[in-house]
Amino acid sequence: MVKDPYMIMIIFVLLAFSGIWLQGKVEFVRKISAAMYCIFGAMVLANIGILPTWSGAHEVIMTYVVPFSISMILMNARLSDLKVAAPAAIKAFIILSVVVVLGFAVGSLIFKPFIGSEIWKAAGVFIAGSVGGTVNNIVVGNTLGIDETMLSAVLTAAMVGFTLFLFFIFTAPSWMPKLGFKTAYQTLNKEEAKAFYQEYWKEKTITLDGMSTIISVAILLTAISFLLKQYLFDLPIEIYVTTLTLIVANITKVSAINGSEEIGSYGFHLFFASLGGLVSIEKLITTGPILLGMYLVAIVITVILLFIICKLFGINYEAICIASNAGIGGPTTAPVMAVAFGWKELVLTGVILGILGYAIGSYVGILGAYFIKILV
Repeated sequence: MVKDPYMIMIIFVLLAFSGIWLQGKVEFVRKISAAMYCIFGAMVLANIGILPTWSGAHEVIMTYVVPFSISMILMNARLSDLKVAAPAAIKAFIILSVVVVLGFAVGSLIFKPFIGSEIWKAAGVFIAGSVGGTVNNIVVGNTLGIDETMLSAVLTAAMVGFTLFLFFIFTAPSWMPKLGFKTAYQTLNKEEAKAFYQEYWKEKTITLDGMSTIISVAILLTAISFLLKQYLFDLPIEIYVTTLTLIVANITKVSAINGSEEIGSYGFHLFFASLGGLVSIEKLITTGPILLGMYLVAIVITVILLFIICKLFGINYEAICIASNAGIGGPTTAPVMAVAFGWKELVLTGVILGILGYAIGSYVGILGAYFIKILV
């Protein structure tokens, strides 16, 4: 087993680099996304004994890279951009944010006899991740004060459930039209989709002034967040970073500078690699099967409610898929899905909704947790 943190960091960097590179070259990787590639790659390495489930490299990424990357990604989160997003996808995302709370409320009622009185905390973690991606799982877990052993099991179950759900969403476009869901976009063939992907991630004009500005702002906001956590309220660092960056992005012109999305996205791929390394199949079998069962039952209920309500409102299946992907995968996987299927008009929508999910996921998770606490 590799124990040196520098060697472990090298492995994470290679996973992130190869995933992003292969995403532009290989259709299969492009369809599952570089994020899933990083998670699966690290998961395999951890479970065959090459990577440890925790190390100094994990700590550096979780402590410093994640909040910095959140700040970089959220620099693009201007509220005015919501008018650019497809209205149908926004509706689907709002519906998802509501029904996921209902889904996990029902799941909590069913599984409370098996998990115990702390189940509302686990539900909050699951809800946060379903609305705002995996980063919010950890934020809400720390906020609600879940026992470290239980949090580890919850995160493992969430990761496995997250992986299964993403695969489900990526297969949905092949069968949703057969169930009578409306379509609104043309799906490109393999070559057209590849060309579109390369065009979307083409080189952008950057300047030293611009790069120094966005990096400096992200570092300063991250540092200020650490100080606020230390001297004001002991809240998770990610909540401070999210709030401060949203304020800065919407009162300044920092969002107009190129490069923050790419840097933040790379940082998140390092996070995905480190997160995949946390998943212990052995631990899932011994401590997490009931939690995974709760997650899967709740997600099935959520998907059924989401699909029924969206169909009643006449929302097209492409918008449903992108909104669902943006919620659980974030701005790194949602646009990848739009590009993979050639839904040109939904690429920016996927980014916007993914960033919105990052911004509100923790809050929805915490509110959902306390709602379920009252209910159960």
